[in-house]
Amino acid sequence: MSRSYYKTSQKGSDFIALANYKLFRAEIRKQMDLRDWKYKDLAKASGYSVAAIEGFMGGYRVNDRVAGAIAKALDIPAYMAT
Repeated sequence: MSRSYYKTSQKGSDFIALANYKLFRAEIRKQMDLRDWKYKDLAKASGYSVAAIEGFMGGYRVNDRVAGAIAKALDIPAYMAT
């Protein structure tokens, strides 16, 4: 798999497969649809800005902390966020 499919985490040494985040983002969208939430609702519930949520959902800012906060806000199992 080419390096373009991976992004380093904040620790710099751990690699996170972006494919896992695609599945996680799909679950986020599903849970948001069930709640009729917009990004602003998720931002408020997670404690992050709308811009941070948009960046995460667009795949531009893959971040374990944001993922964890989103998982907690939407009651998604934590293992899906990693």
